[in-house]
Amino acid sequence: MPVEITLGAYRVARQNDLTVGEYHDLMMDNVDEVTDARLAAIKEIEKDKIAVTKAYNKKIKTKSFQIGDLVWMTVLPLKAKDRKFGKWSPS
Repeated sequence: MPVEITLGAYRVARQNDLTVGEYHDLMMDNVDEVTDARLAAIKEIEKDKIAVTKAYNKKIKTKSFQIGDLVWMTVLPLKAKDRKFGKWSPS
């Protein structure tokens, strides 16, 4: 029973019949496109990071302290997990 395999790339379909030089040339044809795609992906990632930063900063209230201001300090118990502190409990 024959099995039909469909290959989308010319290079893959004929790679066993190609010489080393022809194979290299076909492999290097799309190198510039790969670089362009990577740069576009990096730009999209940077744009997404800026959007996440803006969304995060909307929820944060800035606090500024001066030397000598009184602030609350939490002293965590040693070797005890506390549900109130969750993952911030010391181990």
